[in-house]
Amino acid sequence: MDLELVRTFVEIMRNGSFVAAAKALNISQTAVTARVKNLEEMLDCTLFIRSSTGIRLTTEEIGRASCRERV
Repeated sequence: MDLELVRTFVEIMRNGSFVAAAKALNISQTAVTARVKNLEEMLDCTLFIRSSTGIRLTTEEIGRASCRERV
Protein backbone atom coordinates (compact mmCIF):
# COMPACT_ATOMS: atom_id res chain seq x y z
CA MET A 1 0.00 0.00 0.00
CA ASP A 2 1.26 3.48 -0.88
CA LEU A 3 2.23 5.34 2.30
CA GLU A 4 1.23 8.68 0.75
CA LEU A 5 -2.36 7.41 0.56
CA VAL A 6 -2.28 6.44 4.22
CA ARG A 7 -0.65 9.72 5.20
CA THR A 8 -3.38 11.60 3.33
CA PHE A 9 -6.08 9.62 5.15
CA VAL A 10 -4.45 10.41 8.51
CA GLU A 11 -4.22 14.13 7.70
CA ILE A 12 -7.89 14.24 6.69
CA MET A 13 -8.84 12.62 10.00
CA ARG A 14 -6.49 14.91 11.95
CA ASN A 15 -7.65 18.11 10.22
CA GLY A 16 -11.30 17.28 9.60
CA SER A 17 -11.42 18.28 5.95
CA PHE A 18 -9.86 17.65 2.57
CA VAL A 19 -8.89 21.32 2.22
CA ALA A 20 -7.11 21.45 5.59
CA ALA A 21 -5.37 18.15 4.85
CA ALA A 22 -4.21 19.54 1.50
CA LYS A 23 -2.69 22.55 3.24
CA ALA A 24 -0.97 20.34 5.82
CA LEU A 25 0.45 18.12 3.06
CA ASN A 26 1.34 21.06 0.79
CA ILE A 27 -0.66 19.60 -2.10
CA SER A 28 -3.86 20.63 -3.87
CA GLN A 29 -7.31 19.66 -2.67
CA THR A 30 -7.75 17.89 -6.01
CA ALA A 31 -4.71 15.73 -5.23
CA VAL A 32 -6.17 14.85 -1.81
CA THR A 33 -9.45 13.86 -3.43
CA ALA A 34 -7.61 11.71 -5.99
CA ARG A 35 -5.60 9.97 -3.26
CA VAL A 36 -8.73 9.19 -1.27
CA LYS A 37 -10.41 7.83 -4.38
CA ASN A 38 -7.37 5.64 -5.07
CA LEU A 39 -7.34 4.36 -1.49
CA GLU A 40 -11.07 3.63 -1.56
CA GLU A 41 -10.69 1.75 -4.85
CA MET A 42 -7.71 -0.18 -3.53
CA LEU A 43 -9.63 -1.20 -0.40
CA ASP A 44 -12.94 -1.58 -2.26
CA CYS A 45 -14.80 0.39 0.38
CA THR A 46 -16.03 3.92 0.98
CA LEU A 47 -14.01 5.65 3.71
CA PHE A 48 -15.84 8.97 3.99
CA ILE A 49 -19.35 10.29 3.69
CA ARG A 50 -19.10 13.62 1.93
CA SER A 51 -21.77 16.30 2.35
CA SER A 52 -22.17 20.04 2.09
CA THR A 53 -21.54 20.30 5.84
CA GLY A 54 -18.28 18.37 5.76
CA ILE A 55 -16.99 14.81 5.87
CA ARG A 56 -17.25 11.99 8.33
CA LEU A 57 -15.72 8.56 8.54
CA THR A 58 -17.97 5.80 7.26
CA THR A 59 -17.82 3.61 10.35
CA GLU A 60 -20.38 1.16 8.98
CA GLU A 61 -18.16 0.43 5.99
CA ILE A 62 -14.96 0.22 8.05
CA GLY A 63 -16.75 -2.16 10.41
CA ARG A 64 -17.43 -4.66 7.65
CA ALA A 65 -15.09 -7.58 7.99
CA SER A 66 -14.19 -7.58 4.30
CA CYS A 67 -13.09 -3.94 4.39
CA ARG A 68 -11.34 -4.28 7.75
CA GLU A 69 -9.21 -7.12 6.41
CA ARG A 70 -8.07 -5.01 3.44
CA VAL A 71 -7.16 -2.07 5.70
